Amino acid sequence: MADKHQEYLAAREKWVHEDQLINHRLTWLLVSQTLLFAAYGALLQTPDDRPYFSKICQMLPVIPALGIGVALMLLLSIISACCALHILRKKTGFLLAVSDNTHFGGLIAPILLPLFFVGAWAWILIL
Repeated sequence: MADKHQEYLAAREKWVHEDQLINHRLTWLLVSQTLLFAAYGALLQTPDDRPYFSKICQMLPVIPALGIGVALMLLLSIISACCALHILRKKTGFLLAVSDNTHFGGLIAPILLPLFFVGAWAWILIL
């Protein structure tokens, strides 16, 4: 009985760790995208008569490309953490979340949010 309890505690600790990694990656996503959108907006406000205006114009497509790259990188790392949670649950057999459907529902936002940022940056690049 004590062994099962120790196994559960170890699995629960790993679960919490992966969950925290998802949280940290979402924080990185939001901070990075906020800074990139702010930089893009600031560059758009640059008057034509400024020195280095041509260089600033060359930077404009770089920022959305960087935003897409960062969002995709963080999406992959979030999906990896989600896979780790799934494997942990299947491997241990412990009920570490309420149910599979509830857990999946909770992971929709962390997975879709980076895709929304990719879409927003892609729209900016296309326009």
